[in-house]
Amino acid sequence: MDKTLLSLLRSHKNEPLSGEEIAHELGISRTAVWKRIQVLKKTGYQIEAVNKKGYILMSTPDKVFPEEIVAKLKTKWLGHNINYQESIVSSNELCKQLAMQGAPDGTLCLTEEQVKGKGRLSRGWFSPKGKGTVVFHLAKAIFLATGSVQMYPLGSSSGSASS
Repeated sequence: MDKTLLSLLRSHKNEPLSGEEIAHELGISRTAVWKRIQVLKKTGYQIEAVNKKGYILMSTPDKVFPEEIVAKLKTKWLGHNINYQESIVSSNELCKQLAMQGAPDGTLCLTEEQVKGKGRLSRGWFSPKGKGTVVFHLAKAIFLATGSVQMYPLGSSSGSASS
């Protein structure tokens, strides 16, 4: 995903941003700008090209891409590191893997589909594609040390649902 290009388009709200200005900001050719715009369009961004004026970001895709979260993020630690995957087997397994690789507390993981997760009491859990977005985040020692780990999922779910 092209974070810098999206940021430039967002900064101009509903006003056209010229391909020449984008090219200058990114240090690329206008042809390269056009190609990047096409990639964004294919991922679901609606970008209008206004003849002799530039590009306008009209709408964003109905998916939760990291760039969309970062653009609106107002937290101190949660979500500053984001892992997005279209489909995963298990959120628990992915969190364990990320923790072992040194991912920081508050790492946010997003997926459109979870095919073989585990719920409470080892019950099967899956989230079919197109029926919502699975959001989970990595929280390490602080909650284990305080003994409040049982309340943590409830608080996280409530916060996510009300956002």
